[in-house]
Amino acid sequence: MLLMVPATAIIVRHHEPENEPWQLHSITIRSPHIRKVMAAVFQDYPGIDAKLEDMTFRAPFQELFFRWDKFLDLLQEEADETVIEHCNLLIDTMKETLQPKLERAADLKSRDLIEFEYLWTLFEPGTEVYSNIDDRHRLYIVDDSYPVEAEYDKTEFVVHCRYVDFDGGKLGFDTAKRKIPVFKGVKAITELPIYPSAARTDIVAIRKQLDQQGQKMLAHCCVRFVQYTGFCLEYDDFNQDQNQKPKWIDHERIVIDARSWTQQNVSMAPVLDPISSAYCAPFVRGFNLKTKKWVACFVDGVEDIEWNDHAFEKLLLRQQYKDMILAFMESHIQAKDQFDDIIKGKGQGFVMLLEGEAGVGKTLTAESIAEQMHQPLYSLSAGELGTTTESVDHALQRVLDLCAKWHAVLLIDECDVYLEQRSVSDLERNKLVAVFLRLLEYYAGIMLLTTNRASSIDTAFQSRIHLSITYPKLTQASRKAIWQTFTDPREPSEKHYTDDPISEDQLDTLSKMDLNGREIKSIARSARLLAARDEKPLIFEHVQAVLDVKKGGVTGVPKVELWRAALAALLMGLVTAWWVYGRFAGRPASTICTVSYKGSTPTLTK
Repeated sequence: MLLMVPATAIIVRHHEPENEPWQLHSITIRSPHIRKVMAAVFQDYPGIDAKLEDMTFRAPFQELFFRWDKFLDLLQEEADETVIEHCNLLIDTMKETLQPKLERAADLKSRDLIEFEYLWTLFEPGTEVYSNIDDRHRLYIVDDSYPVEAEYDKTEFVVHCRYVDFDGGKLGFDTAKRKIPVFKGVKAITELPIYPSAARTDIVAIRKQLDQQGQKMLAHCCVRFVQYTGFCLEYDDFNQDQNQKPKWIDHERIVIDARSWTQQNVSMAPVLDPISSAYCAPFVRGFNLKTKKWVACFVDGVEDIEWNDHAFEKLLLRQQYKDMILAFMESHIQAKDQFDDIIKGKGQGFVMLLEGEAGVGKTLTAESIAEQMHQPLYSLSAGELGTTTESVDHALQRVLDLCAKWHAVLLIDECDVYLEQRSVSDLERNKLVAVFLRLLEYYAGIMLLTTNRASSIDTAFQSRIHLSITYPKLTQASRKAIWQTFTDPREPSEKHYTDDPISEDQLDTLSKMDLNGREIKSIARSARLLAARDEKPLIFEHVQAVLDVKKGGVTGVPKVELWRAALAALLMGLVTAWWVYGRFAGRPASTICTVSYKGSTPTLTK
């Protein structure tokens, strides 16, 4: 039914729902006098323009509900009788519909309660709202809200809101969607998944905390190399809708680079405008150099890297080699050598070849160089590049671009398949070598290649290698030095421990075993884990116990001790898993389980 009030100031529409009485459906304001007041009422309200000839409002009339008090206040100040007369027509038209909602909403709000039917009254566009996500405070600004039909014929309420994010180029608003499941009766406002921040008594302290967190996020908008401890989300194909499970990482090195993130996934780049830091996202995006995956990390777990500045000097390498390596690296990084090829852009990189058997220190050299230069190390195995020319071209070009941008040291391990001399009988491998040569020619960064067969390197590569180091097989003296490095006391308490430490004679005994550096490092690490379980500094018996297991248990610590250590390690892994479950299931981690020793056997209890 259509009804026009005098002079067509307002067009009123009613409808009759099935088995219900007539209800107000919508109104259209055509009076310029009413629109004059409405222009002030809705001056900052999104989606409403009082300059339009027809202003239409539809049930449940949220816009009028949120600004009704302001409308009445402005009308009290109005002196023009014609304006007052026309506005009174609007009041008479809406009074029967709006007044019960205004009274019910006010009553619920005074008791800090809400009904599902009245959820929309909490979320006026522009309202600051609070949500707790994974035990983290979040503040948003409301854009819109409405009920929707969900699965299994249930209804849920959706709140569209915005927060501040950085897409690598611009800083500003991105959008989020939060849902409130249907509920019966009344519920405390602060029990909702998202609600107006004014309902919290501690909102001032929370806003201050989030402002500090936002400032830290803003400080990491540029490319930075950091270490991170905490939960993160990993992304393989950058599908933000996939059900990601948080993963815990501990002191892993991350290159924060939002721009490269969004270049890998253009659909995730938000349209942004500047805003307060209290609304900033609590995470930054970057690349995990260990897992080779893009990750979203919470800013409170980001910290500066603890560089090992003594790693390079402890490297078992002739000093003249060390001096030459540092000279090349420092010159390249500081761009002091401006030599360029005849063709601009070619030959500006630095390529070093490390040749030798497994476990003689090739990878450790690359790691030590990166530590010494305080640069990221991107370690890549040949298997990660694929075996076809297309996969190698795409994967290697992507890695080279990232490494050049991050000033990273690139290590390509065991890349013999790309270095070997070409032959007329293997055309496919010849293509791989050609692709590798072409990309190498234009790479401007530092690249380290390792191989076991330097004698079979293609002659085209030999002319592109700036420095080649051949690692001899480990001698007893070098093995002893490696044992010394990995078994040296690490804590001050260990240095004062005198109850049978690892002596020179015992180091001599260990060095006689034909082990490479990687094997020695693995054994020493396992021995330290065993020592940690005993709550003692590392001693020879711990190393001997690991060697006994490696050799099949000939001598050393009784097998029951080794069994206890293995079981304890397993139980600690279960504790970690339960802790993560408790963390995200909303249960306190301390109530999940405990580990204790009963006699000589560790036990797990809830």
